[in-house]
Amino acid sequence: MLIFTSLSYAETLGEIDIDVWGYEDTENKTYRENTCLIGFAPKKQEYRYIKSINNSQEIPDAKYRFTLVKEEYASKDEFNKRLEFIKNPPHSNSLVSKMCNIREAFVEGDVVYFVHTDVGVFTTEMKHIVVLFHQSLQP
Repeated sequence: MLIFTSLSYAETLGEIDIDVWGYEDTENKTYRENTCLIGFAPKKQEYRYIKSINNSQEIPDAKYRFTLVKEEYASKDEFNKRLEFIKNPPHSNSLVSKMCNIREAFVEGDVVYFVHTDVGVFTTEMKHIVVLFHQSLQP
C-alpha cells in the first residue's frame, strides 16, 4: 500500500485525463461493488472503469482493465478498518479474493483511493497506473 499526504485532489475521477495514459473509459465488467465492500458503507463513493487502448504485454489479445475507486468515510474508525481490509484481506482462494484482492491503494484524509483489477498478471501495470493516478490528482 502506498500512502501519500499533503496533496490536493481532484473533485471527481472524471476530471482525470486517462487518454494521456493510453486508456479509455469502458463499462464495468469486473468490479462487483457489493462483493468487495463487504460490510463497509462509505458516505460517498465513485468508480471509473478504464481499459488500455493497446493490448497488454502479458496477454497479447487482451486489454488492461482497471477500476479507479474513491471512497470517503464518516469516521476515522471506518476509514482505518477499510484500509486494513484492503491491506490484509481476510479471505483467500475464493470468489471474493479473485474479485477484490488485487488492489493498490493510497490515502488522503478520510478518503481511500485505489486501483483494482481481477487479472493477477496485470499487477505490474496496475502499480504503474497507481503512480499515474496519484500524479493526476496533484495540482
